[in-house]
Amino acid sequence: MPCEPHRDHFAPDARDDAWIPSIAARSWVIVTRDFAIKRRPNEREAWSTADAIVVMIRGEKLSAEDMAKLLLAAHAQGRLDNYIAKRTPPMMIYLTSDGQLRIHLGGERRGGRKK
Repeated sequence: MPCEPHRDHFAPDARDDAWIPSIAARSWVIVTRDFAIKRRPNEREAWSTADAIVVMIRGEKLSAEDMAKLLLAAHAQGRLDNYIAKRTPPMMIYLTSDGQLRIHLGGERRGGRKK
């Protein structure tokens, strides 16, 4: 799974509402621990309008290495890719410290709700 750091494409002080549409236009998945992205009106509008896919890694005191392991495990097992493929953007997905995936916002199931 190719990953590219924010700093390789944007200035450290780039406003979230400026870079989020650019990332979404590339069909990249945004991975973050910034939980405020869902509450700040300008950022929420940015990811929603841009049809962004946001994965928020949840867990207290996770190191960068722990977060990478969680993300890679979810990807390697195909769970994250399948979870995303079954839903329409925009979406915000929680990836918990025990590896569980859960839709937090958006992400309607393709073809409607499963009954």
